[in-house]
Amino acid sequence: MTEDRELRWRIGTAALIGPDDGTRPDFAVAVREASLLCLLVSGPAGYEELTRHLTRIHAEEGWTARGGLSDAVRREIHGLRHRLWALQLLYTGRASREPLTLTETGVQAALAALRIRAPGPRHHVGLA
Repeated sequence: MTEDRELRWRIGTAALIGPDDGTRPDFAVAVREASLLCLLVSGPAGYEELTRHLTRIHAEEGWTARGGLSDAVRREIHGLRHRLWALQLLYTGRASREPLTLTETGVQAALAALRIRAPGPRHHVGLA
Protein backbone atom coordinates (compact mmCIF):
# COMPACT_ATOMS: atom_id res chain seq x y z
CA MET A 1 0.00 0.00 0.00
CA THR A 2 2.37 2.68 1.18
CA GLU A 3 5.45 3.08 3.36
CA ASP A 4 3.78 5.95 5.25
CA ARG A 5 2.24 4.32 8.33
CA GLU A 6 -0.30 7.12 8.91
CA LEU A 7 -1.47 7.06 5.28
CA ARG A 8 -1.71 3.25 5.38
CA TRP A 9 -3.90 3.51 8.51
CA ARG A 10 -6.19 6.09 6.85
CA ILE A 11 -6.52 3.95 3.71
CA GLY A 12 -7.30 0.84 5.75
CA THR A 13 -9.86 2.50 7.98
CA ALA A 14 -11.54 4.17 5.01
CA ALA A 15 -11.90 0.70 3.47
CA LEU A 16 -14.16 -0.31 6.36
CA ILE A 17 -16.92 2.09 5.41
CA GLY A 18 -16.23 2.88 1.78
CA PRO A 19 -15.95 5.98 -0.34
CA ASP A 20 -17.45 9.33 0.52
CA ASP A 21 -21.02 9.32 -0.70
CA GLY A 22 -21.09 13.09 -1.25
CA THR A 23 -24.48 14.75 -1.42
CA ARG A 24 -26.38 11.52 -2.18
CA PRO A 25 -26.48 9.13 0.77
CA ASP A 26 -25.36 5.58 -0.05
CA PHE A 27 -27.27 2.70 1.58
CA ALA A 28 -24.22 0.42 1.91
CA VAL A 29 -22.20 3.19 3.54
CA ALA A 30 -25.08 4.04 5.90
CA VAL A 31 -25.39 0.41 7.03
CA ARG A 32 -21.63 -0.01 7.53
CA GLU A 33 -21.43 3.22 9.55
CA ALA A 34 -24.39 2.22 11.72
CA SER A 35 -23.01 -1.32 12.16
CA LEU A 36 -19.67 -0.06 13.40
CA LEU A 37 -21.37 2.42 15.70
CA CYS A 38 -23.59 -0.31 17.17
CA LEU A 39 -20.62 -2.61 17.73
CA LEU A 40 -18.72 0.19 19.44
CA VAL A 41 -21.60 1.27 21.67
CA SER A 42 -23.26 -2.07 22.44
CA GLY A 43 -20.40 -4.53 22.00
CA PRO A 44 -20.53 -7.89 20.21
CA ALA A 45 -23.69 -8.63 18.24
CA GLY A 46 -24.98 -11.55 16.20
CA TYR A 47 -26.24 -11.23 12.63
CA GLU A 48 -29.93 -11.44 13.53
CA GLU A 49 -29.73 -9.00 16.42
CA LEU A 50 -27.73 -6.50 14.36
CA THR A 51 -30.00 -6.98 11.33
CA ARG A 52 -33.16 -6.30 13.36
CA HIS A 53 -31.69 -3.23 14.99
CA LEU A 54 -30.27 -1.73 11.79
CA THR A 55 -33.38 -2.53 9.76
CA ARG A 56 -35.48 -0.60 12.27
CA ILE A 57 -33.06 2.35 12.23
CA HIS A 58 -32.88 2.50 8.42
CA ALA A 59 -36.64 2.09 8.03
CA GLU A 60 -37.14 5.07 10.34
CA GLU A 61 -34.72 7.02 8.15
CA GLY A 62 -36.85 6.23 5.11
CA TRP A 63 -34.65 3.63 3.39
CA THR A 64 -36.33 0.97 1.26
CA ALA A 65 -34.94 -1.90 -0.80
CA ARG A 66 -36.16 -4.31 -3.44
CA GLY A 67 -36.54 -7.73 -1.90
CA GLY A 68 -36.94 -6.24 1.57
CA LEU A 69 -34.94 -3.91 3.74
CA SER A 70 -33.99 -6.66 6.18
CA ASP A 71 -32.33 -8.74 3.45
CA ALA A 72 -30.45 -5.71 2.13
CA VAL A 73 -29.20 -4.84 5.61
CA ARG A 74 -28.13 -8.46 6.21
CA ARG A 75 -26.11 -8.47 2.96
CA GLU A 76 -24.29 -5.30 3.99
CA ILE A 77 -23.50 -6.69 7.44
CA HIS A 78 -22.15 -9.83 5.77
CA GLY A 79 -19.93 -7.69 3.53
CA LEU A 80 -18.69 -5.67 6.50
CA ARG A 81 -17.82 -8.87 8.35
CA HIS A 82 -15.62 -9.90 5.41
CA ARG A 83 -13.91 -6.50 5.40
CA LEU A 84 -13.28 -6.70 9.15
CA TRP A 85 -12.02 -10.27 8.86
CA ALA A 86 -9.69 -9.45 5.94
CA LEU A 87 -8.15 -6.62 7.96
CA GLN A 88 -7.85 -8.91 11.03
CA LEU A 89 -10.14 -6.71 13.11
CA LEU A 90 -12.46 -9.48 14.36
CA TYR A 91 -11.91 -12.11 17.02
CA THR A 92 -14.11 -14.56 15.12
CA GLY A 93 -13.59 -16.21 11.75
CA ARG A 94 -14.79 -15.02 8.35
CA ALA A 95 -17.81 -17.33 8.17
CA SER A 96 -18.36 -17.76 11.89
CA ARG A 97 -21.88 -17.79 13.30
CA GLU A 98 -20.49 -16.24 16.48
CA PRO A 99 -21.29 -12.59 17.23
CA LEU A 100 -19.20 -9.94 15.51
CA THR A 101 -16.58 -9.06 18.11
CA LEU A 102 -14.03 -6.36 17.34
CA THR A 103 -10.43 -6.80 18.44
CA GLU A 104 -8.74 -3.90 20.25
CA THR A 105 -7.29 -2.81 16.92
CA GLY A 106 -10.76 -3.27 15.41
CA VAL A 107 -12.20 -0.85 17.94
CA GLN A 108 -9.53 1.72 17.09
CA ALA A 109 -10.06 1.19 13.35
CA ALA A 110 -13.84 1.57 13.70
CA LEU A 111 -13.43 4.77 15.71
CA ALA A 112 -10.96 6.13 13.15
CA ALA A 113 -13.19 5.19 10.22
CA LEU A 114 -16.21 6.90 11.79
CA ARG A 115 -14.14 9.94 12.72
CA ILE A 116 -12.93 10.27 9.12
CA ARG A 117 -16.53 10.13 7.86
CA ALA A 118 -17.93 12.52 10.48
CA PRO A 119 -18.97 15.94 9.25
CA GLY A 120 -17.21 18.99 10.57
CA PRO A 121 -18.66 21.22 13.25
CA ARG A 122 -22.10 22.54 12.50
CA HIS A 123 -22.76 26.24 12.91
CA HIS A 124 -26.32 27.47 13.04
CA VAL A 125 -27.33 31.07 12.63
CA GLY A 126 -28.63 32.53 15.84
CA LEU A 127 -27.01 29.99 18.16
CA ALA A 128 -24.18 31.01 20.44
